[in-house]
Amino acid sequence: MTERPTQELGKVERLLLFHKTLSAIENYFAHWEGVPNLNPEKLFRKYIGRVENVKSRYELDLIMMELIADLNNGHSWFTDSQLEAEGIFGHFEFNVKYHDKLHKWIVVSSNDKNVVRGDIIARIDGEDIEKFFLRQKKYISASSERSARARLFGRSSMLFPKSFTIDTTAKKNIRVVKKNGRMAKLTAKTTGRMLADGIAYVKIPSFHNSSFEKRAVKYLRKFKKTKALILDLRDNGGGRTPLWLASLLMDRKWIRPKYKSNPKSAELWNNPKTKKSNYRGWLNWPGRRFFGIVGYIKPLKSAYKGNVYILVNESSISAPEDFTISFKYNKRATIIGSTTAGSDGDGHYFEFNKQIGFGLGIARVYWPDGKKFEGIGIKPDVEVLPSLNDVKNGRDVVLEKAMAMAEKGSGRP
Repeated sequence: MTERPTQELGKVERLLLFHKTLSAIENYFAHWEGVPNLNPEKLFRKYIGRVENVKSRYELDLIMMELIADLNNGHSWFTDSQLEAEGIFGHFEFNVKYHDKLHKWIVVSSNDKNVVRGDIIARIDGEDIEKFFLRQKKYISASSERSARARLFGRSSMLFPKSFTIDTTAKKNIRVVKKNGRMAKLTAKTTGRMLADGIAYVKIPSFHNSSFEKRAVKYLRKFKKTKALILDLRDNGGGRTPLWLASLLMDRKWIRPKYKSNPKSAELWNNPKTKKSNYRGWLNWPGRRFFGIVGYIKPLKSAYKGNVYILVNESSISAPEDFTISFKYNKRATIIGSTTAGSDGDGHYFEFNKQIGFGLGIARVYWPDGKKFEGIGIKPDVEVLPSLNDVKNGRDVVLEKAMAMAEKGSGRP
């Protein structure tokens, strides 16, 4: 079967895309605090010549990715479904994470027989992995370098060739072929079970649709009389903040994070045509009368009374962070694991055509007392990082720590 040729964009279309992107940035972007020396005029001067003279759609996409990455914001991105369909975007048959203390990219799971859990990635097509990252970093949209490192093998798959070799500390010249699509289809769902007498466990892998929160609420009601609940939000990539779940866990007066946005963003939230594409879904939640007030929120009489332990890591981003901020600040839960990604707020999608679009962070989040959060993340109360042997042996030391604390009844009351 012959592959369809890439549909290139003419000069006028390229300039229209560039203009629409800069216009949206100027009108709606909420994270200028993170890039104090940047403005739309500087972006125009830096990129206009390159957009005019680019030779291919792939090169254009790289330019647009670099432009968006200049915003230093994890809730801003660029996408092109045509190149995704052609396999330029794609996913791997293994999952790699960057380890904060070892400063290495480590395989944490794999469906590739040549790439084993616990392997350390050393080289990409013969190039040292650190040099490869530093060369590609300018294209990765993230709120910090730490987050960019965490995203190298995830949302940045376009930066890898369709086919390439990797060297690990265990084996050289492993051939890798990307699978079509930005990522594997999400089939996970919220799960729950009893770990021990009086200790319940609920794993929520995402908040991208309401079913994840609904199942968590069902488990919470089932485990209502337990002495402790361990809520696992590791690797949760976000979605809509689960305020229904939060209200059922808060047994005390509490306050939510603060939001700051460009005043013009109200045009997006109030526009019926765009309302579905923004993540500020809680404004339309039936409990908005409860959460829309300024100041502290009264707890529900039916709220869970046991100890709460929340597990997080560097891949807990957006909605799980928005959720966890309230529990840490209001001292309702003990946070265990590693510091979260440090990227929250509303991400709004702007469509250029049926294939190309870009997202912008249109709200910036702060702690309830106004302390900075973006690019910093939530530091756990108890930091637990797995060793290389833990990863190789599949040992979950974070959950083990939570179990030990729950059994003793230690942590925040």
